[in-house]
Amino acid sequence: MEAAPCKHYQGMARVQAENGISYLYYVRNGNEGESCKGEGYDYGELLVVEMGSRDKNGERFRSNLLDPSYDMSDTLPPTYDRGTNHYYFNGHQSSRDKMPWPKSWHPGGIQAIGDILVVPFDCHCGGACGILAEQECSDVGDPGFALIDISDPQEPAMIYYKTWDIEVEDGKKINSFASLGVTKNPDTGKYLFVVFQGGSKLLFFESTKDAYVTQKTKLIRLLDLILSGKVIY
Repeated sequence: MEAAPCKHYQGMARVQAENGISYLYYVRNGNEGESCKGEGYDYGELLVVEMGSRDKNGERFRSNLLDPSYDMSDTLPPTYDRGTNHYYFNGHQSSRDKMPWPKSWHPGGIQAIGDILVVPFDCHCGGACGILAEQECSDVGDPGFALIDISDPQEPAMIYYKTWDIEVEDGKKINSFASLGVTKNPDTGKYLFVVFQGGSKLLFFESTKDAYVTQKTKLIRLLDLILSGKVIY
């Protein structure tokens, strides 16, 4: 599906398979916005793109649209670079999945760490995705994130999904997961999660165990980091 002003690609991550071939993962939202009212709501989507024409050394891609004989806008990408699969966040479950894919209109900024793709979900009723009829609201989950196994890059498998119902300040709860970053602390083996809530806030979380994540993941310190530079502990 082509990108549009309100239904467009929200995030991209690059990974390299054992054979050296690079893959790109894209997520696209499907919720209505100001510029596409009346078009209806679609489930968010994950797309898998094989970049077979690129070098296998893991370094910079370089452009696949630079042919000295043509203008870049007239250059078609090599046939080795192609979409190989796509998945909707619509509750489906295959034999590879450990649990159903979450239902969401709005996946956000994604990140790959090792053989795991981390996907946050920004959409919920009455919030980032607009106010819908009650029957439509019941069809999507609250903000949260998913972990997808990409050890087989062409066949992603859902392994974990969690909605977070955490009070972070004066009774207020997380109401948006616009994007999420994750890294591992080599000294403790724990994972640090940084959530961009939208607007002007970053939320910091840390896992409690040396694992991708556990049900016991807890909030250990909250920094309402205002992007102007003011930090509130």
